[in-house]
Amino acid sequence: GNEFHGDLLMYYDSDWLRGAPRDILQLNPVDSTIAEYSDYLVDKWNRIEPGISLGGYVLKDRLWFFASFMPQYRTRTREGVFIGTPEHNGEEFTYKDIRYNGSAKLTAAIGKNLRVSLSGSINNRIRQNQLPRQDGASGYSDTILSGWEGYERTEPSVTVAGSLDYSLGNSAFLTVSGGYFRYNDYFSGEKEPPVPRLRMATSNYNVPGMPADLQVPAGWANVSWDSLKEDTKDIHRRLSAKGDLTLYFNAGGEHVVKMGLGWNQLYADLLRTAINTEYWFFYWAQPNGSYSVYTLADGTVVDT
Repeated sequence: GNEFHGDLLMYYDSDWLRGAPRDILQLNPVDSTIAEYSDYLVDKWNRIEPGISLGGYVLKDRLWFFASFMPQYRTRTREGVFIGTPEHNGEEFTYKDIRYNGSAKLTAAIGKNLRVSLSGSINNRIRQNQLPRQDGASGYSDTILSGWEGYERTEPSVTVAGSLDYSLGNSAFLTVSGGYFRYNDYFSGEKEPPVPRLRMATSNYNVPGMPADLQVPAGWANVSWDSLKEDTKDIHRRLSAKGDLTLYFNAGGEHVVKMGLGWNQLYADLLRTAINTEYWFFYWAQPNGSYSVYTLADGTVVDT
């Protein structure tokens, strides 16, 4: 409008503003025959969302604008618990989730009956680092760089749109609009070297003769699956356009007739692969056993 209006705002949330979490029923990571309630250590987390917006005119009765920006910062810190490597218990790990949200719009009145607008928005997200499992089943080197840091995913997103509104007197109204949207999601952090991935589907604590330094709980893995993926791109695009005409008339009462035509084009370009490495599952002490066939990187076929 022909006046200036704006906002400065702040949202804040944190673990200390919430109630205590309830106990979780789970299988014991060391002995999967035991079900138990666990009260995990409470994560420390914060969410901060500052914001600013401003709208008004560039030329009174002719050109108006609106713009806003509201980032979001989330952090979650966890005190690590590692059943297999208790010497690392108590170390802190922090996960970050950062989002940048902004929008802008220009609207112009051209002549008496024509109004044109152009708008755009960005929604970019970056996720950094990972957290070990709360049940203690994670291996200490179960992520990028053996320290749970270096993991990063980036998700940029942009939208652009435009519209034209034309009034044909008091009996007809014409609207033409179009837009463009683009989103991507890719791994932007450090990558684990192509080492064989070992994952314990069941615990080997109760296996007779198992050396103490090789005993690990169920769910343990030497490297994370995410660190072995080559997520190069996941692009989605959309182009759209539409036009519609609205007619107003009297014929035994007031009537409105609307007709229009729309067009959309969808596009996707995805490249997600895994690093060429071996992947081993271990099922310890299964009463009936399990049978699988694996093909290794060198082409060797292994029956288990």
